[in-house]
Order: sequence, then C-alpha cells, then structure tokens
Amino acid sequence: MVHHGEVDDTRAKPTMPLQAPGRAGGKCDKAWLECIFDAMPAPIAVLDAGGRIISVNHAWRGFTELNVANAQVCAPGENYLEVLRAAAEHGDGGAAHALVALTAALRGEKPRFELEYPCHGARQDDWFLLKAAPLSGQGGCVVMYVDISERKRAEQEQARQAGELREAYDALRHAREQLTHAEKMASIGQLAAGVAHEINNPIGYLHSNLGTLGQYVQDVLAVVAAFERVVEGVATPACRAGLEQAKRETDFAFLLEDIPKLLEESQEGIQRVRKIVQDLKDFAHAGDNEDWQWQDLRHCLKRTLNIVHNELKYKAEVHLECEDIPEIRCLPGQLNQVIMNLLVNAAHAIETKGVVRVRAWREAEWVWVAISDTGCGIPQEVIDRIFDPFFTTKPVGKGTGLGLSISYGIVKKHGGRIEVESQVGQGTTFRVGLPIEGPEDAE
Repeated sequence: MVHHGEVDDTRAKPTMPLQAPGRAGGKCDKAWLECIFDAMPAPIAVLDAGGRIISVNHAWRGFTELNVANAQVCAPGENYLEVLRAAAEHGDGGAAHALVALTAALRGEKPRFELEYPCHGARQDDWFLLKAAPLSGQGGCVVMYVDISERKRAEQEQARQAGELREAYDALRHAREQLTHAEKMASIGQLAAGVAHEINNPIGYLHSNLGTLGQYVQDVLAVVAAFERVVEGVATPACRAGLEQAKRETDFAFLLEDIPKLLEESQEGIQRVRKIVQDLKDFAHAGDNEDWQWQDLRHCLKRTLNIVHNELKYKAEVHLECEDIPEIRCLPGQLNQVIMNLLVNAAHAIETKGVVRVRAWREAEWVWVAISDTGCGIPQEVIDRIFDPFFTTKPVGKGTGLGLSISYGIVKKHGGRIEVESQVGQGTTFRVGLPIEGPEDAE
C-alpha cells in the first residue's frame, strides 16, 4: 500500500534481456544457443531453402531412430524432402501430406503450418503434430514434431465409446419402437374385441331380419301373382287398362326381378362385414402370448388379404395361387403380420395401377410363400439394408422402417428364411420359407 508522500516502488521493472552466462550486454554466444536447442524435448530440425537438413537436436536423433528404418537419412546434410518423398512412395499417406505442406512452406507459399502426422515406428499408434516456421531472412525453415499420441489415443477411445453409446441408443430406440408397436397391436386387439361385440349384435339382427324379409317378399310376390290371375278373369277392360298403366309407370316387372337380387346382395354384404370383423379380431388378438399351433397357411393368406383389401383394391389387381400345401407349426398371428407387411409394401411400391401376385407351394419339408409386385423396385445399393431397423426408402412420415425388420425377426423365430429379388422399374418379389415342423425350440 502506498501512503501519501511516499515513492511507489511497486511499479513493474522493465524485463532484462536474456543473457548468456559470463556475457554482458545480453548477447548469447552460439554454444549457449546450441545447448538450449539440444535440450528442447521436442524433435527439431533446421532446413535450408532446398530442404537439406542443416542442424538437428538430440530429441530429433532419438525420434528418427524410433520411427525411421535408416536414421542416417535424417541426419544433417541429408534432404528431408527426399525422406518424405520416399516414404510417400511406399504408401505412407501422412508423409505424402507432410511433403506437400513442407514444400509449400519452403517456397514461401505457406511458411507456417501444422499437420497431424501418424508415424509408423516402434509403436504403431504414435501420432505427431508437425509444425513449421520460417527462418527470418535466410530462407529455409524450422520443423518440429510434437508428440500427440496420448491425445489421439484419448480421442480414439472417446470415439469408440461414443460409437458404443450410439449403438446402445439405437438398440434402446429399436426396443422402444417394438414395445410401442406391441402396445398398439394390443390396443387394436382390445378395440377390435369391443367393436366386434358391438357390431356383431346389430349385424346379427340385420342378417336375421333380411332372411325373414326375403321370405316375406316371396310370400307377397306370390299373393300379387295370384291377385293378377284373379284380376285377369273378373276385372273390366277399363280396370285392367288402369292396372297395366300403373304397372308400366312403376316398372313393376323390373321391381319383381330386382327385389330378390337386392335382398341377396344385402345378405352377402352383411356376411362380408361379419367376416371382416372376425378376421380383424383374430388378427389383432394374435401376439407373443399365442401358442404354437398347426395352421393352414392358405387361411392366413386369405384372412390377411381380406384385411388389406382396401389398401390394395385401388392400386393393384391381386392374383392368389395356392397349391395343396400341408399345415405348418407356427404362430399364426405373427405370420399374419409378416404377410400384411409384405402386402402393404407391395401396394406402396405401385404408383398408379399394377399387379400383386401371391403364391404358396411346398418344397420338400418346407412351405413357401411368394409375394410379387410390379412396382418401382428396390435399388441394388440399398437392398442389403432393407431388413435393418429404421431403414426405409419411404418419405419422412410415411414409414418407421420397422416393418421388414420385425418381419425378418418373426421369420427367423420360426426357423425360416426370407429372400428378396428386385429390379428397378420392374418390381420386387419377397419369398418366405417356413419349415413344416416349425423351429426345434418351439414350445
């Protein structure tokens, strides 16, 4: 603390120039500078304008003995550019980059630079930071290698851990998506059960009433026919003329023909609604808790085609060809999901109007299902990735990329295999093969 009237002696004194031992005036002799140069821990070399090594320190000699097969080529008097050029010609990519950078520095194009450089010496994971700085007014430059091996190893370990973390995150996200999908399917199952119960009752009334109404209409038409016969015998000509006029105005002959057809079509419609509800109920109730059972795969195909009928009818003409195949041991609900995913993908692959062919046949102890479309096809460069989780070629928001991945898992669970052939612009065929006896570990 400075008091009033006192001289402030705490002001910074000017820094004295660096002096060599035993010398006054701040001038350093050559021997002293060489001593400092040789004591530097980093490998350093001084190059002239042509790249010839003028001087090196002790660390440089140790560095070249560890990392260069013939350390003499890096001794004073040798050309370091030639050393780098020879290493580059033997495939050393780091030496090739160093040669370009150092050549530019000696030409004055970029006198200062830093370059990370892997040295394949005694330790295969050694890394150095190559630095260059120009010699003032003399041409040439000073090059120095800073060992950054520990930093690079830390970065590599960090990258490895980050990769493992990404893989774990992707696996967790995949599991979450599958859980969400399973929850949705369970919710659909509960909803379908409730809807089926609510719809089946009025459908039952309709079906029963339409049957009764059909019988009533037949009775009424029989009475009308009998009435016409009586009228023909007793009615006056004027009365008959009026009756004929009324029949023509109402198109009575057409009504007699069309009423039974309308009733028949209504009954067929009711039957179709009942079947759709039952198929949806069967499809949605199936899940991981279902038991292995013997099932005719043709029933799975027909049931699922019925479910996705609305998805297909505007896009494709469907051809179903089923040979006489045996029942297989399977989880029918899960196979329904596989078939549905393949059929929906086939529909989405067709832009305007096309054909979807579904075929089932037997080969030895396997049953095969093929689903083909005449859609846009899958490019060969991505066909190996279509079963990867979250991979999709559909626009954002149009698909999760899980359908084929889940289908692949279900087929593998059955001990089967799934194959794909595709040609861009012509279409795609998926083939699913399933062993008749099911997998060995099926319970």
